Amino acid sequence: MEAAQKIRSAIWNQFGLPSCVGIGPSFISKVILDVYAKKQGISECTYEEVPKKLWPVPLREVWGIGSRMEKHLNNMGMYTLGDMANSSLDRLRKRFGGIGE
Repeated sequence: MEAAQKIRSAIWNQFGLPSCVGIGPSFISKVILDVYAKKQGISECTYEEVPKKLWPVPLREVWGIGSRMEKHLNNMGMYTLGDMANSSLDRLRKRFGGIGE
């Protein structure tokens, strides 16, 4: 968190640009950035916090899920990131191939 604050300050001081930082492991940091940090400036999510922070997120708010993909997922009964996370990997693979995984 301290490093993120320093980075944001440095960007602001050098370029006069606002920035945001998502902190977390791999893909989680990207999702937490898009969903929370863009509003709050800095946001963090651990693996343990995923069910609480990310599973309620509507699919349309997740980077990489466009309106067409959202429609396909909705037709499969998935409306939130949690619905997708708790879906059968085989079901996603059968419907979307490798990208489903």
